[in-house]
Amino acid sequence: MILERMPSPVGELVLLEENGTLIGLAFGHRWARVHADIERHRGRLPHLGRGETRARPLLEAYFSGKLEALSEVQWAVKGTAFQEQVWSSLPRIPVGQTWSYKELAAAVGRPSSVRAVANAVGANPVSIAVPCHRVIGANG
Repeated sequence: MILERMPSPVGELVLLEENGTLIGLAFGHRWARVHADIERHRGRLPHLGRGETRARPLLEAYFSGKLEALSEVQWAVKGTAFQEQVWSSLPRIPVGQTWSYKELAAAVGRPSSVRAVANAVGANPVSIAVPCHRVIGANG
């Protein structure tokens, strides 16, 4: 596993990859919580080596304006079945568009589970790469 810290226009990011696949991405100040969530679903992580991740150049491209670069990031996440369903739906939100939590809940077939969807979005272990930032409250 490779752990990398990178500067970005939105603050320091921490990236965690396993065999070239992104399994964790968080803002530096939120890394401890994301790390704990990853270990809860995957078990204790082995020694984390330092190095350059495959995701970094794609994130740099994204931050330089190539918004489609996120679609090239290889990622794999583990959570509850419901969380995984929500997370796998996030990349379906078109670049440059937003959905409300209500729209996302309908898209995953759980229209009355808006709060649960919001909680799953908030627990996204690979934020930015899996675009939870495209989901907003109904009031904008």
